[in-house]
Amino acid sequence: MTELVNVEGTELAVREYDGQRVVTFRDIDEVHRRPSGTARTTFNRNKKHFSKGVDYFVCQTYEAKSLFGIIAPSGLTVLTERGYLKVVKPFNDDLSWKVQDALVDAYFAWFKQQQRKNNSSTNLKESSTNHSNRGKADIRV
Repeated sequence: MTELVNVEGTELAVREYDGQRVVTFRDIDEVHRRPSGTARTTFNRNKKHFSKGVDYFVCQTYEAKSLFGIIAPSGLTVLTERGYLKVVKPFNDDLSWKVQDALVDAYFAWFKQQQRKNNSSTNLKESSTNHSNRGKADIRV
């Protein structure tokens, strides 16, 4: 079952790739209520400002299908939070400002908080095991 996040009235499927949440060009167009192809065009026009592996990833055809249920014969570009923010930088209408806040807060930030919780829990367990004779836990945040 696909997890959904509501962003300004649009249901957005949660997607993760390489340990982080990502969005597709279609996701961006839908949530920003832009004509299909707007996000891709903006990306292509400004591609020199994007770093592969940091701002975006290109999933192979089989990955797009198995991970996201998307048929993408030429591969699927997914954007990280940083890539998303670069794509929507020129979007200047009121809705885009609201969507950007909501997407960063409800979609990307939530995932980061969960990762931090998991890391803190793991560090606490490791520390407790390593220092059990001392009676103290080394908590790293």
